[in-house]
Amino acid sequence: MYGSYLASTDVEGILSEWAISPKLIIQNGDKISFYAISNGADDGYADRLQLRMNVFNTSDSIGETSSDIGNFTYPLLDVNQSYSLDPVSGFPNTWTKFEYTVKGLNKPDSGRIALRYYMEFNGGANGDEIGVDKFTYTSISHP
Repeated sequence: MYGSYLASTDVEGILSEWAISPKLIIQNGDKISFYAISNGADDGYADRLQLRMNVFNTSDSIGETSSDIGNFTYPLLDVNQSYSLDPVSGFPNTWTKFEYTVKGLNKPDSGRIALRYYMEFNGGANGDEIGVDKFTYTSISHP
């Protein structure tokens, strides 16, 4: 990932932190993988992580407020969307591999991939921390 952007907790209490890839040529069959961990089950903070894609342009815009997604309108994965504290149905408390294969595109396109640490419901008070490691993007054109 190439950079990190923080749309700080706003009056809505939403926490939104981004790590955004450089511009890529994205096509069906490309694979994205990463490992993630949270200690939410142990400390009582239900963490959440999203994998999102932008193929509308090569902008890294995430919008103006913490609830915006900017140009990253393709949701690919949502780890712990229900904010569960259970490490099995929620966010795992051991290093766990997450994988996604790109699908649904009409043709190869320029774009970016992003990881978003996203906490609604007074995120600053309810979010904690996660770990992400070994993020890889593998193109079927250039394995």
